[in-house]
Amino acid sequence: MTFVLWMIGLMVVTEILFASIMELKRYMSTKPRWAFTTVEVVTAPILILGLVCDALVNYLPATILCLQFPRWKEWLTTWRLHRYVNTVPIPTKGLPAWRFKLALWVCDTLLNPFQKNHCGEPADVMLGSWKILSKPV
Repeated sequence: MTFVLWMIGLMVVTEILFASIMELKRYMSTKPRWAFTTVEVVTAPILILGLVCDALVNYLPATILCLQFPRWKEWLTTWRLHRYVNTVPIPTKGLPAWRFKLALWVCDTLLNPFQKNHCGEPADVMLGSWKILSKPV
């Protein structure tokens, strides 16, 4: 039970750090270069902590939730989600549909509100009569 609570806490902290970093990125996009350099120096620890938390989420809770270890050099959770969202979900070959749907939900609900298309555009699939669309038209 303690392990589960630690994993949930790690995911919440990572989400808060992600939202903070994306808001800072949006804020700094309108500032002059000297201000950007100053803020970079001050906020570098937040960015480093965010990257470490993201890597920990990728190797601990995301591995358990997706029932799959990350690929070689797939350090961040976003890279894994990007692969899931942009892979054709054919249950017999490759990615099962539930991983695609899980990644799509995480991207749409938790990441895209802070940075549009953070995980990339989802693959629209037409396999006979089975159609998975990311969003209704």
